[in-house]
Amino acid sequence: MRWFGRGEQIVPGGGQWVWSLLFLGSFAAAVIMTLVYPSPSGARQVGAVGMELVAALDWFAIGQPIFAQLGRSKTRPWLLIISQIVILAISSSLNPNAGYLLMPVSALVYATMPLPASLPAVAGIEGMVGILSHTLARPTVPYIVIADWFVPTFVAGSFVAVFISRLLEQQANLSKSLEELRKTQGRLSELYRQIGENNERERLAARIHETIAQQLIGIVLIARGAKDGSIDAELIEEAAQTALEAARAVIREGQLPTTTLASVADEVELLKDKLHSSGVNLIVERFPSTEFLLDASTTECMTLILREVGNNIIRHSRAHTARLDFIEEEGSLIVVVEDDGVGFDAAVTDGREHFGLELMRRRVEQVFGDFSIESNLEVGTRIQVRLPL
Repeated sequence: MRWFGRGEQIVPGGGQWVWSLLFLGSFAAAVIMTLVYPSPSGARQVGAVGMELVAALDWFAIGQPIFAQLGRSKTRPWLLIISQIVILAISSSLNPNAGYLLMPVSALVYATMPLPASLPAVAGIEGMVGILSHTLARPTVPYIVIADWFVPTFVAGSFVAVFISRLLEQQANLSKSLEELRKTQGRLSELYRQIGENNERERLAARIHETIAQQLIGIVLIARGAKDGSIDAELIEEAAQTALEAARAVIREGQLPTTTLASVADEVELLKDKLHSSGVNLIVERFPSTEFLLDASTTECMTLILREVGNNIIRHSRAHTARLDFIEEEGSLIVVVEDDGVGFDAAVTDGREHFGLELMRRRVEQVFGDFSIESNLEVGTRIQVRLPL
């Protein structure tokens, strides 16, 4: 495990003010206890207090920038730890009460170094302070007293270090999971973009098939229907103008505003006239209130379905009567179209001949609706579309 692998996580997490309070509390305890239990020598007394003040200056001169800019410099934590250990060793040699400065140093070691290294490091620092307090400090401290001081502190600090280590492992796992989640979201975004592009291509193909292509087919049929070789230029011009308007509508379709069923009602009237001119009687069973608000995609879907259904009835069904019904349900609108034509066998349908049906199905699915079709030979065809409102 790399050293300082956890320091970039735990130190900022503690916050600059937390570490400052920890040091200030330890510093105050060291100074107070040094003054309450002074060394026999005045020089030792002054030296101990002076080193404690140096520890404070060192902490705030080197430590503060660490908490403000940790991660930019790998040497600053080492510099702070080593300088504090040196100051701690000198001050403990003068007065044993300077050992209170051991608390922030141990906490910083626990927070900065990995657990397998921090435990023996803190034990070594505590052992150094204990030996100096017993051999060099005045008054000297018996080893039994040193053990009473440092063993409980080391045990408690070890538990805290284990807790910190586990917490940081969880943080690391969480960070890894979040990174994987961000990558997954990126891949999903790219996938959605590709799906959107595919849907857009299908939508444009369906739109062209349902509008421009139908008008161009009409022009071809007009040209073929000329009996004496003469062509009705006016009729062809009208059909071409309709195709041009359809092309412009395809270009503008991305800007369709939210509308009401009134626009669909106009489409139903056009469908009725179109079928009537082809010898098919359209009966509208029910039509919902025109106060319904539909979004642009649903309105467009319903409009294009009505156009495609009308084209299929005219071109394939050979029907005499067609029925159109709108059924209102909570949260959805059901559109049902039936005819009494020749029907077809869906099991053996050539997809190229009924490309429009597949496009209708895809268009309905794009607005999260349901599409179903039933057809029987010599009986007729029934199409049902459920659209969300």
